Amino acid sequence: MKNYFKPTNYQVGQSILSDKRLRIFFGAWWIVCIILQYVLLKEINIDDKHAIVDCVVYINLLAASCFFISNNMRYYLPRQEKYWYILVVSIIASAICLLIHKGIIWILFKESDTFREFIRSTWMLRFGAGFLITSSISMFSLLWYSQQEQKTSDARKAEAESLTRDAELLSCASNYSHIFYSTVLTR
Repeated sequence: MKNYFKPTNYQVGQSILSDKRLRIFFGAWWIVCIILQYVLLKEINIDDKHAIVDCVVYINLLAASCFFISNNMRYYLPRQEKYWYILVVSIIASAICLLIHKGIIWILFKESDTFREFIRSTWMLRFGAGFLITSSISMFSLLWYSQQEQKTSDARKAEAESLTRDAELLSCASNYSHIFYSTVLTR
């Protein structure tokens, strides 16, 4: 007899980072971002110490905010009419990253350091780049979790149909057995 109360293997809300290929992709993505920012800063004559600190701090802050947004989408997935939520959260996360980055740079480097002035003069560019990265990762997360939700829904639907079919067969079998026993006993 089939066990109708068996636990299912649905992995609702499975994290993006649970897939090994995506972990490798995101790791490579953030390393490429650090390298690109480092190369860009070296092209405009920023010394190694400032360039490395700037890249590592800012890209790690962006990666953390993207992970935070992506992880939140495991629990709240906006529907089509609420996609503006992604833009608002991306703007807020980018602004917070920028403020924290500015604070860390302010703490690490002296008052007379010209790099602090450079950070102050490039905040709009950094905000725009951070917003684009954050919103693109957010949209990728939205697509990932929507696809996972659809797969789970399809699996549940298939299981419900199977259970319905099994229940109908069991009902028919019990009706036929009842008819069989009734005819045998009345003879």
